[in-house]
Amino acid sequence: MMQPTEGRHPADMTKRGAKWLLKSLLQRFGLDLIRTRSVANRPLNLLELAVTARLVAPSPLFFVQIGANDGVRSDPLRPLVLQHQLSGLLIEPLPDYFEALVRNYDGQQGLIFEQMAVCDKDGTLELARFKSDAPIHDEMHGLASSDTERMSRFAREKGLADHLETVTVPCARLSTLLHKHDIHQVDLLQIDVEGHEYIILRDMFDEGIYPGIIHYEFLHLSRGDRIAAEQLLHDHGYAYGYATIDVLAIREVPHESVPQ
Repeated sequence: MMQPTEGRHPADMTKRGAKWLLKSLLQRFGLDLIRTRSVANRPLNLLELAVTARLVAPSPLFFVQIGANDGVRSDPLRPLVLQHQLSGLLIEPLPDYFEALVRNYDGQQGLIFEQMAVCDKDGTLELARFKSDAPIHDEMHGLASSDTERMSRFAREKGLADHLETVTVPCARLSTLLHKHDIHQVDLLQIDVEGHEYIILRDMFDEGIYPGIIHYEFLHLSRGDRIAAEQLLHDHGYAYGYATIDVLAIREVPHESVPQ
């Protein structure tokens, strides 16, 4: 039986007694009650783990980043590029953000820059975006989409219709850009294209491009496209998982081994 302790508040004694009783009951069934404490720590960065594991291979890692923005804002690749001196192709369609992208990587070796949108054909593409002076959160300034109606609806809902503009940018198939720069292998593909990630994945696989690591934002994907993207990854030999607002996929088997 629990022994009384002098000098304790009655409420404190009641809590201690309830805890003792609960522990006693649990122990009869071979269980125990253990108090745990929350400890603040650094979240596990799955992309960093995947890249670090790939760097063990003798061949250098080459990445392609579609939707590179300014190379700083909400960019999961920048710390890895700088730390490991990675080589890669960075693609950004908006002219002002492209200029900032090149500027922010000034002096960094092994990088190729393309002011371009990636789409299913070579030509031009209209993108809806917020004007540079729009009264919006900093991270929204890089927001742009070829779904102009969706962007217009979003702007109206936020009372920002007058701050939206449409720009025409060059666009090309990913295979066209890889051929242009004589790139034969993509080890890491990063995609952030505001809800068009599935289309890029589909077209990329159709073109026979199978990066070892794929990392893309799923936040703006419709439920249907999210499921379709998962099916694509599964069908092409990828294991994948969700981390916050992104999907990380690792290719486990070569394409020729995957049933068609």
